[in-house]
Amino acid sequence: MKQVRLILACLCVCCTAVLSAQTRHMVVYRTDGTRVSMDIATIDSIRIEEPPYGGREYVDLGLSVLWAACNVGAGHPGESGAYYAWGETEPKDDYSEDRYLYYVYEQYQSIGADICGTKYDAASAVWGEGWRMPTLAEAEELGNQCSWTWTTQDGVNGYRVTGPSGASIFLPAAGYYSETEQLGAGQAGYYWTGTQSAALRSAAHNLNFTGYTGRWTASRAYGFPVRAVHSR
Repeated sequence: MKQVRLILACLCVCCTAVLSAQTRHMVVYRTDGTRVSMDIATIDSIRIEEPPYGGREYVDLGLSVLWAACNVGAGHPGESGAYYAWGETEPKDDYSEDRYLYYVYEQYQSIGADICGTKYDAASAVWGEGWRMPTLAEAEELGNQCSWTWTTQDGVNGYRVTGPSGASIFLPAAGYYSETEQLGAGQAGYYWTGTQSAALRSAAHNLNFTGYTGRWTASRAYGFPVRAVHSR
């Protein structure tokens, strides 16, 4: 008879082999009381594996990358999550220019034209597992190849963004932080890309609710949310 090795690692699942006159079955008992029975003869192997992409929920919109289902620092799609100055990896209370980590001697310091996947990328630093900020091209793809519908989800205003695949993500109107003040919450949305402005060292591109593309730039010192992407 075929031998099956069961590896149990911190799961609330009980697997038992049930003998009958005809065949053997493996029975998996779920925590909700339901069960799944499988003929052992059809099982090649059983492995306990880590979920893909660090277990973060994602949506396949039919674009070049996968988009996270919620903002970095958020527990569900309607939450704003954390706000980050461009190139910083921790949220803070004051997003003034003088408190910006890369504003030194009244000059904005260059940390790279594209910080996606680098140590300056908030998504990479917080989530890891290949998650990163979107590039300008990926933000424009989201803006140009998807349909955008203003809606309310769980009492939160924002855009439902539906991709070529028919799947969608919700981007909350989280506003942004300038110095210590939150502005535009419930009305506007601004999301960092990892691409610095070619014209102004002090600015970086962002995906926002005015035109939806990433061609808009803003001061790197502002606090914006981040919606992460992952390569396929």
